[in-house]
Amino acid sequence: MFGNKQQTQLAQEDKMIESQVDLFKETWNKGGIIEFKNERMAIINKTAGKTVQYIIAMDMVMAQGYKMEGVIPGMGNAGTTQVIFRKA
Repeated sequence: MFGNKQQTQLAQEDKMIESQVDLFKETWNKGGIIEFKNERMAIINKTAGKTVQYIIAMDMVMAQGYKMEGVIPGMGNAGTTQVIFRKA
């Protein structure tokens, strides 16, 4: 499916990703309203019962120059919907 050059590039990208996992986890707030944010992107969670907090977080990241990029729907009534933002 992939040629040798592509396989080599993919392997190098996998190594680069693995080398940055701990760095990204330092700023990761799993289960928080703002789950992740850096200078390029932000991930906000919309959880049942926390609508006001979600609105405040959305307003805050948009005021900082982030634009909504996409939505990952939650699963079931208790599911959390993730909203992805990208720095404009």
